[in-house]
Amino acid sequence: MKNQVTLVISGLVVLLVSIFALMNNTTVPINFGFAKISGPLIVIIIIAFILGAVATIFFSLQTLFSKNRQIRQLDEKYGDEFNQYKEDNVRLREEVKAVEERYRKTLNEVEEDLYKMKDENSKLQSELNNVSIHQEPREI
Repeated sequence: MKNQVTLVISGLVVLLVSIFALMNNTTVPINFGFAKISGPLIVIIIIAFILGAVATIFFSLQTLFSKNRQIRQLDEKYGDEFNQYKEDNVRLREEVKAVEERYRKTLNEVEEDLYKMKDENSKLQSELNNVSIHQEPREI
């Protein structure tokens, strides 16, 4: 998406510069200090535009190469350490999954035991109620 926006904006700039150049087609002199030339303004505007674009590309590429060099240097310096961290991360995630699985298994076992104890408690409570209902109270 970003590339499409950049392409559209670049196309609009080229279109505007072209329209501006076509509107200014008179012959003008240019003095470079050591030489003097004259030519149609449209040609001079287009040449200036192209030179500006080339300069922009040149400085952008210089920055890009500088950043790529810096990335390579950092990768050489910290690459092994970074890879070790990635491996540790994977190992730790696996350990966490194993611990979670043991926790779930233990929790299920405890819940099963709890339900069994509740059932047993209910049975014992009902037996106690049955026994106390059928027996006569004793005098001490």
